[in-house]
Amino acid sequence: MFFLFSNPHMRVMLTGIFFASLSACLGGTTFVFTRIVIPQTDPATLSFLRYGLIGFILFAFSTETVLSISMLKRDVIGILIIGLGNIGFEYDMNQIESDVSLSHSKAFDLHQSFELVGGVDTSEVKCTKFENLYKRPAYTNLHLALKKHSPDIIVISTTTDTILEVFNNILENMSPKVILVEKPV
Repeated sequence: MFFLFSNPHMRVMLTGIFFASLSACLGGTTFVFTRIVIPQTDPATLSFLRYGLIGFILFAFSTETVLSISMLKRDVIGILIIGLGNIGFEYDMNQIESDVSLSHSKAFDLHQSFELVGGVDTSEVKCTKFENLYKRPAYTNLHLALKKHSPDIIVISTTTDTILEVFNNILENMSPKVILVEKPV
């Protein structure tokens, strides 16, 4: 049941169903009420009473609802790249102006649904290059990066012999939605 109200698309759909039902109920009730209470009223006044008042009531409810539901902004997915070697970062170091991406960092940076929150590498030189190119923080300490950012997706593009250790360190510190492991474990 919580899913129905936490999903913005479901909230909008349920709100629409509510207002459609409310409109039908108010329309029927108003029609019967105006015919019984005011039988000698002219058609223009009846139309105003039936539809004008219903419209006003629905407008008041819908305005409040629309204002309470913010624009359906897409959630940006946070990405942390661990391992700023070739596929993690370096293949695109000299091609930043190109729309073609050869590394994970550039691919996620170019996509509007993702936010590159940072990078991690044991090399301070690579971290500095990453920070200068993407204007995002880079860390030599994985635990610090995980503590400062809670990424939704973590890309592990380290050397084959360190992947399992990095993977276990991530799971000890947090539970990201996705861990993309570049190489076989």
